[in-house]
Amino acid sequence: MAVFLTPLASRAQETASTTPETTAVVETVAPANSADDEMLVKKVAEAGEILKNTSLNHKIYTIKGKYKKKTVYTKMLQREVAVVGLNTATGDLKKFIFKEDLKLSSKGRAAPKPPKIIGQDKNCQLLWRGGSRWGFNRNLQLTCDDTELIVMGLKMPYSTNGKSASIIADSYVPYSPELNTPLFAKIGREHLEKIIAEASTELSQDEVMSRAFPDKEITAIVPMEFVMSMIVNEHMDHNEFLKAVKNGTFPDLVNKVLVLVGLNREQAMKWSVSKAGACCLTQFMPKTYKSVVRRYPEADLDPALSGRQDHLNAVKASIILFDSDISFGWKAKTKETCFVSAEMLEKCLAASYNAGPGTLNKVIRKLGFNWDGVRSGLKTETKMYLKKLENIKIYIVDLVKNT
Repeated sequence: MAVFLTPLASRAQETASTTPETTAVVETVAPANSADDEMLVKKVAEAGEILKNTSLNHKIYTIKGKYKKKTVYTKMLQREVAVVGLNTATGDLKKFIFKEDLKLSSKGRAAPKPPKIIGQDKNCQLLWRGGSRWGFNRNLQLTCDDTELIVMGLKMPYSTNGKSASIIADSYVPYSPELNTPLFAKIGREHLEKIIAEASTELSQDEVMSRAFPDKEITAIVPMEFVMSMIVNEHMDHNEFLKAVKNGTFPDLVNKVLVLVGLNREQAMKWSVSKAGACCLTQFMPKTYKSVVRRYPEADLDPALSGRQDHLNAVKASIILFDSDISFGWKAKTKETCFVSAEMLEKCLAASYNAGPGTLNKVIRKLGFNWDGVRSGLKTETKMYLKKLENIKIYIVDLVKNT
């Protein structure tokens, strides 16, 4: 008999059983009504308008080189990048433009490490402090005339196919610790709640039924906080998680994802692509996304891979994938094992989402109910993925309950 996850209201005070090494201290952020936070929201909008009206040059060219003793031709993108920084003491915004060259081929690509100055002139310098070196999600700090400025917006040409480039976003706000405020975290959480609720409503209106449980709507399988926790999990680094738990800063790490969503909303994670090709807010692989579109035509998902960039469409597809894995991927023993409780079902769905239903079938066939134990056949990445989710869910449930 299937076990369905109970609604958020009845699960708000749930506590998960974790080991001391991987259990985070849960501290809900305080309500945000400060004038400083409100000022930052206003300045982000102003920076966006400045960048919107900024023109940038770029070109693609080819260089000849050697890779493993073979001659290779590498496509390069030379581009101007614009950032706008905020002087918090005066409230003034400063625009800075620098030039950089980006290899469009992964072969032979340099792997610089932060901190590193990536742009400068006689008055200003731009410091790369962390995050993606070449993409949108990099942690930057602008310093002009010995005054440190908070980067409030970024604009640059970007290539999605390695052959041509274009300016995709008029302005994107990269993450920085200075912008990790309660208000931006609140805006991000509310955006995700809104998107998840709209996705659920549309799936219900389109009468998308579960393939695994034909008498249930597909939205009955997982609650909102699980979907939100999975989204946060996809954008949380394993090493940062371990460090944050050890240092007692785990709430800041969760808020880092929520803040990035709050800063950019529909643009958030739009160009976040993993080495394996997983993309965007819900980190869908191309093959997996196509299978969901094909198997659930009544959901009217965008058939193009670019549909992964649309938050509403991507969350609908993510909810559907949970059902798809159960129905089309899980073996009988996997279902029997995973249906014993709501907690186990969530854990199985997360492992299936991260490692694939085939891997989950394999470890459960060998180990049964101990599939996620010490001797589990899961890869380290998936084990860490489950540990992160366990902590994230506790925090998200408590956060939603208190707001």
